[in-house]
Amino acid sequence: MTNKKLIIGLLIIILINTLTFQFGPGLGGNYLKKLDRELWTVPLGCIIWGFVLAVPLTLIPYKGLSYRQKYLTVSLITSIVFNGLMFFIALSLYFE
Repeated sequence: MTNKKLIIGLLIIILINTLTFQFGPGLGGNYLKKLDRELWTVPLGCIIWGFVLAVPLTLIPYKGLSYRQKYLTVSLITSIVFNGLMFFIALSLYFE
């Protein structure tokens, strides 16, 4: 899979997650009302953690590729996985 396809996939899932968390049912309760307005930042946090976690994962040898060649691909895949998990968490809030 090329990096362009991964970037497009990541952008699509970010858009879906942002809309899901922004217009979803929320967490409820008076204390959590303020937090509900900030949930749109969750997909961005998943991207940051994806790039941070890619640093040690890229050290695993793979097909003789250099660290630089593997880093972007691994970080994009990790970010997609994190955003996918957050999407399923958002779905579980809907059907709770």
